[in-house]
Amino acid sequence: YDTILRFSNASGDAHEADTCQDSRGFAMKVLGVPGPKLLESDKDAMTQDFVMLNYPFFFANDSMKYMDAVAKNMSDSRLQKMTIPLTLGLKGTLIAKKVSTGRIANPFQVQYYSAVPYQLGVGEERLAVKYSLKPESDQRDPIPGQAEDNYLQQAIKSSLAQGEVRLKLLVQPKVTEEQDVENSMVAWEEDEAPFHEIATLSIPPQNVDSEEVKKLGERLSFNPWHSLAEHRPLGSINRTRKVVYERISRVRNQNNKVPREEPIH
Repeated sequence: YDTILRFSNASGDAHEADTCQDSRGFAMKVLGVPGPKLLESDKDAMTQDFVMLNYPFFFANDSMKYMDAVAKNMSDSRLQKMTIPLTLGLKGTLIAKKVSTGRIANPFQVQYYSAVPYQLGVGEERLAVKYSLKPESDQRDPIPGQAEDNYLQQAIKSSLAQGEVRLKLLVQPKVTEEQDVENSMVAWEEDEAPFHEIATLSIPPQNVDSEEVKKLGERLSFNPWHSLAEHRPLGSINRTRKVVYERISRVRNQNNKVPREEPIH
Protein backbone atom coordinates (compact mmCIF):
# COMPACT_ATOMS: atom_id res chain seq x y z
CA TYR A 1 0.00 0.00 0.00
CA ASP A 2 1.05 3.59 -0.63
CA THR A 3 0.81 5.90 2.37
CA ILE A 4 0.83 9.56 3.32
CA LEU A 5 2.55 10.39 6.62
CA ARG A 6 2.30 13.41 8.87
CA PHE A 7 4.44 14.19 11.90
CA SER A 8 3.05 16.65 14.42
CA ASN A 9 3.36 18.26 17.82
CA ALA A 10 0.62 18.42 20.44
CA SER A 11 0.75 21.99 21.71
CA GLY A 12 -1.89 23.38 19.37
CA ASP A 13 0.63 25.91 18.07
CA ALA A 14 1.69 24.91 14.56
CA HIS A 15 4.49 27.48 14.68
CA GLU A 16 6.03 26.25 17.93
CA ALA A 17 9.78 25.78 17.66
CA ASP A 18 11.05 22.20 17.56
CA THR A 19 13.33 23.10 20.46
CA CYS A 20 10.31 23.36 22.78
CA GLN A 21 9.39 20.40 24.94
CA ASP A 22 6.32 18.63 23.58
CA SER A 23 4.87 15.26 22.72
CA ARG A 24 5.16 14.12 19.12
CA GLY A 25 2.51 12.54 16.96
CA PHE A 26 2.56 10.33 13.91
CA ALA A 27 -0.36 9.82 11.52
CA MET A 28 -0.47 7.43 8.58
CA LYS A 29 -3.08 7.47 5.83
CA VAL A 30 -3.07 4.20 3.90
CA LEU A 31 -4.26 4.57 0.31
CA GLY A 32 -6.23 2.17 -1.83
CA VAL A 33 -8.27 0.61 0.99
CA PRO A 34 -11.73 -0.44 -0.27
CA GLY A 35 -14.76 -0.88 1.94
CA PRO A 36 -17.08 1.43 3.92
CA LYS A 37 -15.46 3.54 6.62
CA LEU A 38 -16.88 4.18 10.09
CA LEU A 39 -16.95 7.97 9.64
CA GLU A 40 -20.19 8.76 7.86
CA SER A 41 -18.66 11.83 6.21
CA ASP A 42 -15.90 9.69 4.67
CA LYS A 43 -17.85 6.48 4.24
CA ASP A 44 -16.81 5.94 0.62
CA ALA A 45 -13.19 7.08 0.96
CA MET A 46 -10.50 4.68 -0.23
CA THR A 47 -8.21 5.42 2.72
CA GLN A 48 -7.57 4.16 6.26
CA ASP A 49 -5.99 6.24 9.05
CA PHE A 50 -3.70 5.19 11.90
CA VAL A 51 -2.88 7.77 14.60
CA MET A 52 -0.09 7.38 17.18
CA LEU A 53 2.05 9.32 19.66
CA ASN A 54 5.47 8.82 21.19
CA TYR A 55 4.19 7.45 24.50
CA PRO A 56 2.69 4.01 25.24
CA PHE A 57 -0.38 5.14 27.21
CA PHE A 58 -2.75 8.05 27.63
CA PHE A 59 -3.27 10.77 30.25
CA ALA A 60 -7.03 10.31 30.78
CA ASN A 61 -9.74 7.66 31.06
CA ASP A 62 -12.71 9.95 31.52
CA SER A 63 -14.21 11.41 28.33
CA MET A 64 -15.30 14.68 29.91
CA LYS A 65 -11.89 15.26 31.48
CA TYR A 66 -10.21 14.55 28.16
CA MET A 67 -12.43 16.99 26.24
CA ASP A 68 -12.02 19.65 28.92
CA ALA A 69 -8.24 19.26 28.89
CA VAL A 70 -8.11 19.48 25.08
CA ALA A 71 -10.28 22.61 25.08
CA LYS A 72 -8.11 24.28 27.72
CA ASN A 73 -4.91 23.34 25.90
CA MET A 74 -6.21 24.92 22.68
CA SER A 75 -7.38 28.04 24.51
CA ASP A 76 -5.53 31.34 24.18
CA SER A 77 -6.04 31.89 27.90
CA ARG A 78 -2.99 31.21 30.03
CA LEU A 79 -5.29 30.88 33.04
CA GLN A 80 -7.27 28.13 31.32
CA LYS A 81 -4.08 26.21 30.58
CA MET A 82 -3.02 26.53 34.22
CA THR A 83 -6.19 24.74 35.36
CA ILE A 84 -5.52 21.60 33.28
CA PRO A 85 -4.02 19.76 36.33
CA LEU A 86 -7.30 20.32 38.19
CA THR A 87 -9.09 18.65 35.30
CA LEU A 88 -6.77 15.66 34.94
CA GLY A 89 -6.07 14.90 38.59
CA LEU A 90 -2.70 13.84 40.00
CA LYS A 91 -2.10 10.68 37.94
CA GLY A 92 -3.30 12.21 34.69
CA THR A 93 -1.23 15.34 35.30
CA LEU A 94 1.93 13.33 35.96
CA ILE A 95 1.40 11.34 32.75
CA ALA A 96 0.61 14.47 30.74
CA LYS A 97 3.70 16.20 32.10
CA LYS A 98 5.93 13.27 31.19
CA VAL A 99 4.39 13.06 27.72
CA SER A 100 4.64 16.77 27.01
CA THR A 101 8.09 17.58 28.40
CA GLY A 102 10.17 15.37 26.17
CA ARG A 103 12.41 16.29 23.25
CA ILE A 104 13.50 14.15 20.33
CA ALA A 105 16.37 14.36 17.86
CA ASN A 106 14.75 12.84 14.79
CA PRO A 107 11.10 11.81 14.16
CA PHE A 108 12.36 8.74 12.28
CA GLN A 109 14.24 7.52 15.37
CA VAL A 110 11.28 7.44 17.76
CA GLN A 111 8.91 4.61 18.63
CA TYR A 112 5.24 5.58 18.31
CA TYR A 113 2.24 3.95 19.99
CA SER A 114 -1.50 3.92 19.47
CA ALA A 115 -1.71 4.23 23.30
CA VAL A 116 -5.38 3.24 23.17
CA PRO A 117 -6.83 -0.05 21.87
CA TYR A 118 -8.44 -1.00 18.58
CA GLN A 119 -10.40 -3.92 17.25
CA LEU A 120 -8.66 -6.25 14.83
CA GLY A 121 -11.00 -8.34 12.71
CA VAL A 122 -14.73 -8.95 13.02
CA GLY A 123 -16.95 -11.66 14.44
CA GLU A 124 -16.06 -14.10 17.19
CA GLU A 125 -12.36 -14.16 16.27
CA ARG A 126 -11.88 -10.40 16.61
CA LEU A 127 -9.14 -9.16 18.93
CA ALA A 128 -8.44 -6.06 20.98
CA VAL A 129 -4.98 -4.76 20.07
CA LYS A 130 -2.65 -1.82 20.34
CA TYR A 131 -0.32 -0.69 17.57
CA SER A 132 3.22 0.60 17.51
CA LEU A 133 5.65 1.84 14.89
CA LYS A 134 9.31 1.19 15.66
CA PRO A 135 12.43 2.26 13.74
CA GLU A 136 14.18 -0.63 12.04
CA SER A 137 17.55 1.02 12.65
CA ASP A 138 19.05 1.27 16.14
CA GLN A 139 20.64 4.63 15.31
CA ARG A 140 19.70 7.37 17.79
CA ASP A 141 21.20 10.79 17.14
CA PRO A 142 21.80 13.31 19.94
CA ILE A 143 19.73 16.47 20.04
CA PRO A 144 21.80 19.26 18.43
CA GLY A 145 23.47 21.55 20.92
CA GLN A 146 22.55 24.69 18.98
CA ALA A 147 19.34 23.43 17.42
CA GLU A 148 17.42 25.59 14.97
CA ASP A 149 13.69 26.14 15.38
CA ASN A 150 12.93 23.64 12.60
CA TYR A 151 15.66 21.11 13.33
CA LEU A 152 13.24 18.16 13.26
CA GLN A 153 12.27 18.98 9.68
CA GLN A 154 15.95 19.22 8.85
CA ALA A 155 16.53 15.81 10.47
CA ILE A 156 13.82 14.27 8.29
CA LYS A 157 15.34 15.79 5.15
CA SER A 158 18.83 14.66 6.16
CA SER A 159 17.69 11.09 6.84
CA LEU A 160 15.92 10.80 3.49
CA ALA A 161 18.91 12.28 1.68
CA GLN A 162 20.93 9.30 2.94
CA GLY A 163 18.48 6.73 1.59
CA GLU A 164 15.33 4.80 2.42
CA VAL A 165 13.98 4.92 5.98
CA ARG A 166 12.23 1.81 7.30
CA LEU A 167 9.98 1.39 10.33
CA LYS A 168 8.28 -1.76 11.61
CA LEU A 169 4.54 -1.82 12.21
CA LEU A 170 3.79 -3.87 15.32
CA VAL A 171 0.58 -5.21 16.84
CA GLN A 172 0.06 -6.08 20.52
CA PRO A 173 -2.96 -8.35 21.16
CA LYS A 174 -4.76 -8.22 24.50
CA VAL A 175 -4.20 -11.49 26.37
CA THR A 176 -5.62 -10.94 29.89
CA GLU A 177 -8.81 -9.51 31.39
CA GLU A 178 -6.69 -7.05 33.37
CA GLN A 179 -5.80 -5.36 30.09
CA ASP A 180 -9.00 -3.32 30.13
CA VAL A 181 -9.85 -1.52 26.87
CA GLU A 182 -11.49 1.24 28.95
CA ASN A 183 -8.30 1.94 30.90
CA SER A 184 -6.08 4.06 28.67
CA MET A 185 -3.77 5.19 31.49
CA VAL A 186 -1.67 2.03 31.72
CA ALA A 187 0.55 0.23 29.24
CA TRP A 188 0.01 -3.43 28.43
CA GLU A 189 3.16 -5.06 29.77
CA GLU A 190 5.16 -6.55 26.92
CA ASP A 191 6.26 -9.59 28.94
CA GLU A 192 2.57 -10.55 29.13
CA ALA A 193 1.44 -9.20 25.78
CA PRO A 194 4.37 -8.98 23.35
CA PHE A 195 4.33 -6.95 20.16
CA HIS A 196 4.36 -8.83 16.85
CA GLU A 197 5.76 -7.41 13.63
CA ILE A 198 3.15 -7.41 10.87
CA ALA A 199 4.43 -5.00 8.22
CA THR A 200 7.26 -2.68 7.19
CA LEU A 201 6.80 0.98 6.38
CA SER A 202 9.36 1.98 3.74
CA ILE A 203 9.93 5.70 3.13
CA PRO A 204 11.98 6.35 -0.03
CA PRO A 205 14.13 9.45 -0.58
CA GLN A 206 11.87 12.36 -1.54
CA ASN A 207 11.38 16.10 -1.34
CA VAL A 208 9.31 16.76 1.79
CA ASP A 209 9.66 20.53 1.53
CA SER A 210 7.91 21.23 -1.78
CA GLU A 211 4.92 23.56 -2.03
CA GLU A 212 2.82 20.65 -3.29
CA VAL A 213 3.59 18.61 -0.18
CA LYS A 214 2.89 21.57 2.12
CA LYS A 215 -0.48 22.24 0.48
CA LEU A 216 -1.41 18.57 0.71
CA GLY A 217 -0.57 18.59 4.41
CA GLU A 218 -2.88 21.55 5.00
CA ARG A 219 -5.82 19.88 3.24
CA LEU A 220 -5.58 16.46 4.85
CA SER A 221 -7.27 15.37 8.06
CA PHE A 222 -6.56 12.30 10.18
CA ASN A 223 -9.02 10.57 12.48
CA PRO A 224 -8.78 7.13 14.14
CA TRP A 225 -12.43 6.63 13.13
CA HIS A 226 -11.54 7.07 9.47
CA SER A 227 -11.36 3.31 9.48
CA LEU A 228 -12.75 0.01 8.34
CA ALA A 229 -14.98 -1.79 10.83
CA GLU A 230 -12.19 -4.36 11.17
CA HIS A 231 -10.05 -1.68 12.84
CA ARG A 232 -12.75 -0.03 14.98
CA PRO A 233 -11.37 2.18 17.80
CA LEU A 234 -12.24 0.81 21.25
CA GLY A 235 -12.83 2.44 24.63
CA SER A 236 -14.34 5.68 25.88
CA ILE A 237 -11.33 7.83 25.01
CA ASN A 238 -11.45 6.65 21.41
CA ARG A 239 -15.17 7.35 21.27
CA THR A 240 -14.47 10.88 22.45
CA ARG A 241 -11.63 11.32 19.99
CA LYS A 242 -14.13 10.81 17.18
CA VAL A 243 -15.76 14.11 18.14
CA VAL A 244 -12.55 15.92 19.08
CA TYR A 245 -10.71 15.05 15.87
CA GLU A 246 -13.70 16.04 13.74
CA ARG A 247 -13.86 19.45 15.42
CA ILE A 248 -10.12 20.02 15.18
CA SER A 249 -10.23 19.07 11.51
CA ARG A 250 -12.98 21.57 10.75
CA VAL A 251 -11.23 24.37 12.64
CA ARG A 252 -7.92 23.60 10.94
CA ASN A 253 -9.44 23.66 7.46
CA GLN A 254 -11.34 26.86 8.22
CA ASN A 255 -8.24 28.60 9.56
CA ASN A 256 -6.20 27.49 6.56
CA LYS A 257 -9.05 28.41 4.20
CA VAL A 258 -8.80 25.08 2.40
CA PRO A 259 -11.41 22.38 1.82
CA ARG A 260 -11.12 19.05 3.55
CA GLU A 261 -10.46 16.25 1.11
CA GLU A 262 -9.32 12.66 0.93
CA PRO A 263 -6.78 11.50 -1.66
CA ILE A 264 -8.18 9.65 -4.66
CA HIS A 265 -6.12 6.54 -5.23
